[in-house]
Amino acid sequence: MNARVSALGLAALLLAGCDASDDDPSTPTVRPDPASPECRADSERVRDAFSRPEGAILFHGVSPAPIASRGRELDTRLPRIIVTEDRIEIDDVVIAGEAPPVALAAELSMRATLAGVADHGGADGHGGGWANEVLLYAPGMTPVSRLRDALAETDPELRFDFVVQHAATGATEEPHPPAWLATELEQLRRQEDLDLRRQRFRELFTRAVGDCAEARAHAPFVFGRDPAVPASAAPSGTVADALRACGCRGVETDALVAIGILTGPPNRHPLRRLTFQRADAPGERVITAIPSDTVAAFVDQLASGRDPLRVYFPPE
Repeated sequence: MNARVSALGLAALLLAGCDASDDDPSTPTVRPDPASPECRADSERVRDAFSRPEGAILFHGVSPAPIASRGRELDTRLPRIIVTEDRIEIDDVVIAGEAPPVALAAELSMRATLAGVADHGGADGHGGGWANEVLLYAPGMTPVSRLRDALAETDPELRFDFVVQHAATGATEEPHPPAWLATELEQLRRQEDLDLRRQRFRELFTRAVGDCAEARAHAPFVFGRDPAVPASAAPSGTVADALRACGCRGVETDALVAIGILTGPPNRHPLRRLTFQRADAPGERVITAIPSDTVAAFVDQLASGRDPLRVYFPPE
C-alpha cells in the first residue's frame, strides 16, 4: 500500500476519444483497428490501469474499497466516515481520544442537534445538512470486528451508505512491475519534489511504450502537462487508442500497467453505495456479520441481500 500512496495524485484525466461516423462526409473515415487480439487485450489492461473515475478523490490516499456487483450513486453531500484498522475519521478529521467510537457518536449527535432535523427522511432534500445518513468507507481488508466496534455507539436509526467499488468483473489488476521499473519506483519513493517525480514518471512511461510513437506523444500529458510542451500538442484519444494504432510495437505492457495503477487513485472503479442499518438482534431478513471476516467478505453479504438491508454485528 505504501507504494500506492506515495504515487497518488500524479496522473491527470486522459483525453477521451470520439468515434467518427462513416456516414457523415464531414468527419474522417474510421480506419479498421490494425491491432492483433493480443494487442487489443493489452490495450484494455492499460485503459483500466489509467482509469481515473469520478468520486475516488473523496477518499484520496485510502486503501481500496471492496468490489461489489451492485450499488447506487453516492450522495457526496453526506458526512464521510472512514474506518481503518488504526483510525476513525469524519470529513478528514481524525477522531482522537480514549474512546473514538464514543467521540464519533457524539460528533454525529451534535450535527443532528445543530441541524435541528435528526431524521429528515433520507438524502433527498437534506440540502447539505443532516439526514441521519452517512457515507461509510472501510478498506477491503479491514476486519469486520473493527467496523463493529467503531459504529457501536452510533444512533441505531442511522443509515450507513457503505462505499464500494462497482465493477462487473469483480476483480482489479494488481501492479507487477518488471525488475527495472521496481528499482526506479523504489528510488522515486524517496523523491519528495512532485514536479521532479512527475518528470521521472514521464521518462518511465516513455521507456515502457518503447517504439510506439503514438503512445510516446502522450508522455507530456498523462501526469499533468509538462510546462515545456504546449497544450495544443496534446494528442487526441487515449493511451489505449494509441497502443492499438501502433499495434503495441515494443510496448512493455506490465510496466505500463504498473505505472498507470501506481500513479492513480486506489479506487480505479466508480464508487457506489450499499445502504444498511444496524439491528440489535438476529432475525428474519437480518444479515449477521461475521466479526472474523474482512470487510470485503462483509460486502459480499450486503451485495447478495435485498433492500432494505439490516445488519447485526454480534459480539465476540
